[in-house]
Amino acid sequence: MDNKKIIIIGAGGYAVVVAETALLAGFQIVGFADDNLPLCTKIFKNLTVVSTISDIDKNNSITFDYFIVAIGNNKIRKQIYQKLSKHFSTTNITHPNAFLSQLVEIKLGNVILAGAVINANSKIGENNIINSLVLIDHDTTIASHCHLSQGSVLGSNVIIEDEYLIEIGQIIPSFSHLA
Repeated sequence: MDNKKIIIIGAGGYAVVVAETALLAGFQIVGFADDNLPLCTKIFKNLTVVSTISDIDKNNSITFDYFIVAIGNNKIRKQIYQKLSKHFSTTNITHPNAFLSQLVEIKLGNVILAGAVINANSKIGENNIINSLVLIDHDTTIASHCHLSQGSVLGSNVIIEDEYLIEIGQIIPSFSHLA
């Protein structure tokens, strides 16, 4: 990563986790965009709210290479992601202590946190949260806009459809299909 500039969409607790992970992954954070906090509100270290989400495309003083949506609610995250991805580029943020097999197919907009493991031949869609200590075994498919909560375990050959929430510590047996 060439210290690419990224703006984080959202400014809650999860956004702080994403910011810390982005820094560890080599991104330069330009700030946060949030519709519920005043501009200049300090969120993490010296990083502040620099724009509202609704005005991000109108604010010419903010330059960034990528955006990432750091909002836990799947439905809201999907709406914002779909709107912004029409005008801006996104990327994946992967914690340096996560493991992704070289045989994983992964689209953009995903956040993969510390200790996550994604094994061979798995497919990951767009705009997912793969939280800390999640295990995704081989040949599993995660669609888009899903949230796999901390410590969840997915067996092999699992299929997870769009906007699905896997709860903390939940175990999904091999060959399950969740819609």
